[in-house]
Amino acid sequence: MPLLPRPIAFRPALCLASLWFAWNLCAAGSAAAARVVVYSPHGPEILAEMKARFEAAYPDTRVEVQYLSQTDILAKLRAERNNPYCDVWWGGTTQFFDQGAAEGLLQPYKPTWAAAVGPEFRHPNDYWYGQFIQVPCFLFNEKLMSAKDAPRDWDDLLDPKWKGRIVIREPLASGTMKTIFSAMILRQIQAGKTEADGFQWLKRLDEQTAAYVPSPEALFEKIGKSPAGYVSLWNVTDALFQKNRNHYPFGFVVPAGPAPVSVDALAIAAASANVEGARRFYEFCSNVENSKWLAEVHYRFNARADLPPDTIPEWRKGVSFTPMQVDWADFNAKVGPWMERWQKEIRDRTK
Repeated sequence: MPLLPRPIAFRPALCLASLWFAWNLCAAGSAAAARVVVYSPHGPEILAEMKARFEAAYPDTRVEVQYLSQTDILAKLRAERNNPYCDVWWGGTTQFFDQGAAEGLLQPYKPTWAAAVGPEFRHPNDYWYGQFIQVPCFLFNEKLMSAKDAPRDWDDLLDPKWKGRIVIREPLASGTMKTIFSAMILRQIQAGKTEADGFQWLKRLDEQTAAYVPSPEALFEKIGKSPAGYVSLWNVTDALFQKNRNHYPFGFVVPAGPAPVSVDALAIAAASANVEGARRFYEFCSNVENSKWLAEVHYRFNARADLPPDTIPEWRKGVSFTPMQVDWADFNAKVGPWMERWQKEIRDRTK
């Protein structure tokens, strides 16, 4: 993430990077320790911290984490089908997990807390379970505008005052953006209009958009450091984490109308070389203690309905939203074709 030559003692970033490399190298090369390999789109901070927590609890096991987009995770699992490497896929929207399950890239596993989530939070054959929910929002720089001046609902983004002031993460590389864009098509259909009306809405949004950026980190930099007063479509979890942990001047507004509140899942790779270790990590990262920690420190909306009241932090009580009614199995089947059409008819047209 996210010089003139000088003695190594004065280069703490290099020292930390070297220690991190050595840590993973020792874990990979140790014959005495088992290894669990985790692919995840969760941020580097949460991955490093969960790795440390797990290894403190299970000192006989080392965790190797790879921070990847959901698109890259799916591609790597396909490439590694006959050359096993990944054990756990931790995090991402169910559209990607459904695709992985359909291609035989995942193996079924029913966690100990399976009864604590409804059918919308799990694959019917246990190939994935939802650990979190993801709430979309409008992200902005609160040093440059107040919440009352930011977009309040989806159609506000089409107001002429936002032309050239919208920045969007590249949708085809992002599960979050694929979900939001596809939901904008579904929104038109639910209003009694057509799929074509949904694409027309996305075309108008594209005309308002100043840039598509390649990564979440690039998005945060654009919103947080540009004087242009950009806004974006993203999620509440990242807005709060980046504001409180990395000190970005972020404010956010949850859409006033129905929003696609998606499921953030986890699964075990079909080709896992350490199934026992994979199940141990799966249970550990989603147990009650870590669910509380993830909510408090990493601003996660936990999906489990059996968590004690003291696992619900104060920030969560201040965020209200209206979930869009979505048949997720049907929706996920349409996301791929819809986004391919968006790429061909809208995105490629403006390149």
